[in-house]
Amino acid sequence: SQVAQFRGAVASAAAQSLQVEVAIAQDKRDLERIQKLAAENLATTAELEKAQTQLKLDESRLSASRQIVAQNQGQLQTALYNLSRATLTAPIDGTILELNHKVGERIRGSDFSEDVVLLMGGLSEMEVKAEVGEHEVVGIHVGDEAKIEIDALVDKQFKGHVVAVGKNAQIKNQGTDAEVTTFFVRVGLDSPPEGGLPGLSAS
Repeated sequence: SQVAQFRGAVASAAAQSLQVEVAIAQDKRDLERIQKLAAENLATTAELEKAQTQLKLDESRLSASRQIVAQNQGQLQTALYNLSRATLTAPIDGTILELNHKVGERIRGSDFSEDVVLLMGGLSEMEVKAEVGEHEVVGIHVGDEAKIEIDALVDKQFKGHVVAVGKNAQIKNQGTDAEVTTFFVRVGLDSPPEGGLPGLSAS
């Protein structure tokens, strides 16, 4: 509502400035005409001074009107900034997977505790995150072909390609005889499976 209000104020002030500009143009024509008449002693000094005063008055009105336009534009920019801070814009195109808040509820997030409004996923492009042992990961490269099986979609295999190989080791049971080192490998499915959902188990 503030954005609409200040947009209207800017438009109104701009229209007033335009009216004053038209009046100034007329003032200049009137002053030029009276100056010619005064040179021929057909107009009085009072008429000449009146025309000059009217021109100066309208020029000051134009200056004030332009300042009002600038002021309203500043308030409009502030309102637009406040609106942008109150508008959630998704960084991706996708499908809402989970909605945690409804219209009218207060969001209480902070730098230390997020208050998640909703979860989105790009279901048109899906990936499998696989945990691969350290002895096998050295033989995997970006672009390698892969076959994916999804536990919930039995007796089906899907084609994919390796899109990333993690550089950061995942170490479990560190310092014990049962220590295991793995790396995450991301495999993109060539085409999203029908019925596939984020979070399904796959291999």
